[in-house]
Formats: sequence, structure tokens, C-alpha cells
Amino acid sequence: MSKQPLLTDGEVVEFEFRPHWRGLIVPVLVLVALAFAGTWFFFWLSTAPGPLSWPVWRWLLVAAGVFILVWRVLLPLIRWNTSRFTFTNRRVIVRYGSLRRTGRDMPLVKITDATFDEPVLGRMLNYGTLHIASASDEGELTIADVPNIQVVQRDLFQLMQRTRESQGGSEHA
Repeated sequence: MSKQPLLTDGEVVEFEFRPHWRGLIVPVLVLVALAFAGTWFFFWLSTAPGPLSWPVWRWLLVAAGVFILVWRVLLPLIRWNTSRFTFTNRRVIVRYGSLRRTGRDMPLVKITDATFDEPVLGRMLNYGTLHIASASDEGELTIADVPNIQVVQRDLFQLMQRTRESQGGSEHA
């Protein structure tokens, strides 16, 4: 899905992605555990002996469940869904957040190096962290949970090379 409002005249999206799907594993596991544990405790409290059977305990359990649902399931899902990494023929565009948006752009001509870090689990699930060094004062741009990290790094180098060639320079890529 291209974010056309982000583009300038003549700018074309080369590729874009959101964080790797592994960011959804913990929220899904928490959701499943919360559903089972919450249901079990809710019905256990209704048959528990003495003061544990009071309705106030069930309301507290529901309130705690809603809090965990929002904090550990909904917020991470929203954060994952609203994160976008866009690579155009001119720049790298990073956007995070839904209510509070955070963004950073880095022109391709300012990029001096792009490296990646792929942990053991990342090698198995095909993700890693991309480190993009810049000649500007803003320094390095780090993008975590990049799917197909090695392909993205290769494609970024190709974009950098094409950009330099189109500007008539043959700087190192």
C-alpha cells in the first residue's frame, strides 16, 4: 500500500514493508492465555468458597483482563499495523505510531553505508535489524524487525547506486 501523500513530485515507491510478523507472536499468545485463564478464573470465582465468590472479585478480574488486553495485545497490534518503512527512488521513509506519529526521512544521496544484524532466531524466521549510516548530522537510522533483511539491504544498495548514477556521480555504494 503506497503512501502517496508522503511522496514529492517525481518520487516513486520502490518497495515498502511493515515490521516482521514475529511482532505479532507475543500479542497472540497473550490473547489466547488471557482468554483461557480469564474464563477459568471467572467461573471458578463464581463457585469459590466464602468471600472469593463475591461479585466484586469477578469485576476486578474483568478489569485486570481488559487492562492486559489493551496493554499487551491491542497496543502492540496497533503499533505493528501502523509502522511503515518505505524506500523510494530518492529517500528512505520511516513512520511509526497511530495517535502520536513519529517519522524520519533519509535521502539516498546521504547514505554512506547499510549493514544488517541477523540474530539466530532472525535467521530461522527471516528478519533482522537494518543500520543505515548517513553523512548528515542526524547519524544512523536503525530499523528493527525488517523482513527479508538481506534482500532489503541488497535492494537498498541498488537504489543508492541508481541514485548516484542518475546524478552523474560514481561515488562508492
